[in-house]
Amino acid sequence: MLYTNSDSSRVAHSLAKKSFPKRARFSNKLQEKQLFQELIDNIPDAVYFKDEDGRLVLVNKAHANGLNLEPEGVTGKTDYDFFPKEQADFMVADDKKVMETGIPLVDKVERTTRPDGSRHVVSTTKLPRKDSKGHIVGIMGITRDITQRTRQDEQYVRKQKRTEEELRELNMALTYAMPGISRLDTNGNYTYVNEIYARTMGYTPEELVGSSWQPIIHLDDQKDAEEAYQEMVMKGNGEFEARAICKDNSEIYKHVFMVKRMDEQGNFIGHHCFMRDITQRKKEQKHLQNMAHALVREKNKLEEVLAIEEGLNRILNLDKLIDFVVDKVTKILEANRCSFMLFDEQIQELVIRGYRGLPENIVQKSRIKKGDSLAGIVAETRKAVLVSNIETDRRFLKKNRSSYTSKSFLSVPIVLGDRLIGVINVTNKQSIPGDIFSDLDLKILCMISRHVAIAVENASLYRRLNYLTITDPLTHMHNYRYFSTNLDCELKRRKRYSKSLCLMMVDIDDFKTYNDSFGHPEGDALLKKMNTLLNRHVREVDIACRYAGDEFVVILPETNMSEAKIIAERIKKSFRALDLKRPMSVSIGIAECKEKMDRHDLVLKADMALYQAKKERRADLLARSH
Repeated sequence: MLYTNSDSSRVAHSLAKKSFPKRARFSNKLQEKQLFQELIDNIPDAVYFKDEDGRLVLVNKAHANGLNLEPEGVTGKTDYDFFPKEQADFMVADDKKVMETGIPLVDKVERTTRPDGSRHVVSTTKLPRKDSKGHIVGIMGITRDITQRTRQDEQYVRKQKRTEEELRELNMALTYAMPGISRLDTNGNYTYVNEIYARTMGYTPEELVGSSWQPIIHLDDQKDAEEAYQEMVMKGNGEFEARAICKDNSEIYKHVFMVKRMDEQGNFIGHHCFMRDITQRKKEQKHLQNMAHALVREKNKLEEVLAIEEGLNRILNLDKLIDFVVDKVTKILEANRCSFMLFDEQIQELVIRGYRGLPENIVQKSRIKKGDSLAGIVAETRKAVLVSNIETDRRFLKKNRSSYTSKSFLSVPIVLGDRLIGVINVTNKQSIPGDIFSDLDLKILCMISRHVAIAVENASLYRRLNYLTITDPLTHMHNYRYFSTNLDCELKRRKRYSKSLCLMMVDIDDFKTYNDSFGHPEGDALLKKMNTLLNRHVREVDIACRYAGDEFVVILPETNMSEAKIIAERIKKSFRALDLKRPMSVSIGIAECKEKMDRHDLVLKADMALYQAKKERRADLLARSH
């Protein structure tokens, strides 16, 4: 039975008239009551006891402080004395329900208005009080002000960047509303343990009283507990989180809040412990951390995909573009094997143009038709494919692929409009050995392939456009523009390295007469034959171009005049042997570059040499005619 402070002196006076044993028992009860009062006064939550009529018979300091009163000013009163009627009605209704059903009300979150007008969010637990015969004679309640925690929780959910303390507050609803309570002496031995404290770890209170706290705390966490203990000794309170070893050797996580105990003379005599089971909260916290790490990883992947798009727009060389894509794909998807296959429309096959991690023999032999193997099926259906296990997937069943460290594959088509450009294949995910590609990996590769399709088309268009700007459309030889640019480069190179350089100008004799006699098609055919003839008699480093009309030029790097003349004689001889409508000849002028000569000087000198060659040919023909 519980007593109010106002009854203590009267009851004590009455009992003093009785026998000494009864007085001793009463004295023990008073000490027990005082000890209990001391215990609950140290609980930071508001604790209170009510009788059947809803009158407060005992409260702790936290409860009285919340009402801006002393405990003596609260006992004997009801909720209607402190709260608005509507709010008090709800409180009384909860009290009656607990007393009528005997079922505790646990962790009810509600908004309250205190006597001073301030509004708070609280978590309330109410338990039925029973007498020695098991009859319900009132309720016991504990209320926690969670106003600040609620605000922090909302901010944490919004930003996901809160500290460990906020994570603990966020998951507090998953722990017991009423803490486990224990008391320890200065040697670290339990002198009191309540039911919740013991039951949480599978013990009874009697099993723990007299034992040390150390066997219950995980060895790796005892240092944190000792540091919190020292902080409590110095400052009056301390707290820590640790793994607790339960009776069945299982582990739970608990949060412990310690309060220093002093006797009447101010001597340190031990401490109180308030313990909560936070195992579920730790699991949720770990889950949130894993989710946060996953979000960071995927965010980084998406940022790299955006960076790929920017990089693709700057690369117009197809080979460099393919190498760039292979490098980026293997990095983003954390794989060590990738192949970039282009579709050859002439032979209707996929051909590897870029790769990483593939053996050379596989690359050289790899030509895949539509419908054959994984890449061929993707090319035919134009649908991206994720294979978790190539050995069990019935669509692409392949046994004993020992050359692969992973059985998971990605294969994505590169499509622009209705046109198939190629296929990108990725395998051997290396973030974890044997790891499996995810649906997100497939989506990322599909995003990349769409950007790649546009980039490949741009590179192809650029290549064709560049070809047209430097190529003569009739003969398919390099044109005057290409000739001018490359002659300037060779002149600079000659100046730097002091090498020989010759320029040869070739003109088809009497081409106009031939063209007029046999028609333009025959004239065009003759010009095309000049392309084949010149390329047959010059080196790879030499540059043969169509200069204008029936004139051609050949740049001869590292070639002196005598060497150029030998080449010229070969060209003349081969030209005379051509199968034409009638015998034809060419005139050739050669100029060797000298010091301080520029492009204009060298071309003019070669042109003059050509003019002289044609003049000598006409003189020779005139002499023969006489």
